[in-house]
Amino acid sequence: MSEYRKSSYNKSSAGAGETSSSEPLDITSGKVAIIDHFMLSNNQFLSLLSGDEAVGIDEALNTYGGCELELTPGHYRVIRNPYLQAIVICTAEGNSEWYDLSNSECIGKIMGRKENMTKVGEAFIDTRCLALFDSDLLGNGELLSQYKALRENGRDKPARDFLRENGAAVRYGFGKLGDELEIHRLNEQIIAMWPKKEKSTTNEETQAN
Repeated sequence: MSEYRKSSYNKSSAGAGETSSSEPLDITSGKVAIIDHFMLSNNQFLSLLSGDEAVGIDEALNTYGGCELELTPGHYRVIRNPYLQAIVICTAEGNSEWYDLSNSECIGKIMGRKENMTKVGEAFIDTRCLALFDSDLLGNGELLSQYKALRENGRDKPARDFLRENGAAVRYGFGKLGDELEIHRLNEQIIAMWPKKEKSTTNEETQAN
């Protein structure tokens, strides 16, 4: 298991002329976990990570509406744009073509390449808040216990910041009643997600019903 490293959390807010904001994400294990942040304090989900009912991390995440994806170790920014209704995980390494781009430029350029992306998963957000983090965090029982204690004491904002301080990003979704997000990969260092579109009902289907 890779050593999970605390990060210096520094959110980049949307300033003048910016419609996007970003949060840092540190990946050391080569895998990113994506799930509704509530699940990290849910006893049923936690029971799948240790003890007699334990299963693999990927299976545990999938069971509760999340997923685990491969992601090259390194530093990332998780950019959210409410107008594009998109969240992207983009490398923040200095030698990349994305490094000098603003948040809005970066997410706009990535979303402009949707035809080059491959769907790799889905995530379901019931509480409007999505946690993205190195998968190794799920093996840190002490960290999860501290997060659970904060949530149980009604300290939701400190709980989210606690995750951020430990290398995670926590982003809001888009719908007031939650979201079903499709997750797509552009390459080994870029992942994009946006709300799943419901298939429209044709006239023939309507008449048949």
